[in-house]
Amino acid sequence: MNEKQPDKTLRHTLELAAAAAILIAVLVAQFVVIHDHGTTHTTLAGGLTATDTRTPGAMPTARPKPGHSVTPMPTSLMSDFITRAIARTNMYRREFAPSCPQLAYNKYLTLAAYLHSEDMATHGFLSHSGSNGSTVPERLKAAGYHFSTWAENVTWYAPTPEQAVDDWFNETPPNDGHRRNILGCTLQEVGIGFYYNPHDAPGAHYYWTEDFGAPCNPYCL
Repeated sequence: MNEKQPDKTLRHTLELAAAAAILIAVLVAQFVVIHDHGTTHTTLAGGLTATDTRTPGAMPTARPKPGHSVTPMPTSLMSDFITRAIARTNMYRREFAPSCPQLAYNKYLTLAAYLHSEDMATHGFLSHSGSNGSTVPERLKAAGYHFSTWAENVTWYAPTPEQAVDDWFNETPPNDGHRRNILGCTLQEVGIGFYYNPHDAPGAHYYWTEDFGAPCNPYCL
């Protein structure tokens, strides 16, 4: 009996080690699942997930209104659209207004632009006035942007950011207000809002808003 006791002790130790290994594996698996779920950012056309506050990849938060249908839009695609639209706009500024500053991305302008595109797509219209009668300055202030000057471009039907910006730019003077906004030297920052609605009444599907501004100095209201 005494000679076999070490074998039993060793076997018991191995069994405990195996059980501990299984427990650790289960806990690790649960952590991975929880971690992956927590870092997966799904962007809906009615709501955006913010991951950063200073780059086009950082989308401002906007929640869908009750009863609105939403269209899934990957965060990466939305961020890509914003980056491309701003790049296209700045390309025209470099070529046709080289003395003007390049427009910088602004998250508050992007939020205002996005919410207006969502409003237009949901209600099927194209206008600088919101469905609730809101004006551009009112929407910018509501989004948290304090400005000394502002401008806005809107369009629809354009499936890509390049086409949207080209539609604004390729206007014939004197009816070229969108083009003048793109080349405006007093404007320093920009935000892009895109919303896709495959079931909108006009059949435009693609709604774009480009909001421009110059930040307010310390004495602006």
